[in-house]
Amino acid sequence: MRVTSAVMDGLIVAALRRRLDRWDRLWREAIGAAASPAEKLLALFGAVSIYRGRYTPGRGCAFLATGTELPGLDHPVQAVITAESRNAIETE
Repeated sequence: MRVTSAVMDGLIVAALRRRLDRWDRLWREAIGAAASPAEKLLALFGAVSIYRGRYTPGRGCAFLATGTELPGLDHPVQAVITAESRNAIETE
C-alpha cells in the first residue's frame, strides 16, 4: 500500500492539532490554578514539566520543526502552526 502525500499531510496536521489541543488544555488549567500574576507567569514551567512527563519527553518545538520541513505557505499544516502561534500570543 502506497501512502499518498495528501494522506501524510493529513496525518501531520492531525498530530499537530492533537498536540496543540493537549498543550492548550494543560496550559489553561495551570494558569487557572494560579492565584497571582507572578504565579501565572511561573505556571509555564510546571505546565511544560507536566506536558513532557505525560505526553512527550522530547525537546524543541514540533511546530517550528514541522514549519521548517514543510515551509510552503499553502501547505495544510500552516493553519495549525498559525493557530499555535496565535495561541502563544494570546496567553502572554
